[in-house]
Amino acid sequence: YDLYAEEATDWVTRDLNDKNLAKKISPLHLMKNGLPPMLLIHGTNDRSVGYATAKAFADSMEKAANDFEFHTLEGAPHAIWFDGRYSGKVATLRKAFLKKYGYE
Repeated sequence: YDLYAEEATDWVTRDLNDKNLAKKISPLHLMKNGLPPMLLIHGTNDRSVGYATAKAFADSMEKAANDFEFHTLEGAPHAIWFDGRYSGKVATLRKAFLKKYGYE
């Protein structure tokens, strides 16, 4: 993920002496080919990490030709696994992803 200029994440870089630190440790900026398979599940109503951030990461994973799945949960907040409206879907996606790679 990356930290776009959003109210919810501005605190991360506000008081840093090294203004480039967030970029240096950002998974989006460390992207390369050959990363392990990844399951990305993101809600469109996430106020901690904006959906655009997750989408940019997924696009970067695709461009790097990495093996991943990106699932959008319409209206879901940040802690999707704790929200009863979405936790079942998250569990189903997680189980299918693990099974796909031989973990049952």
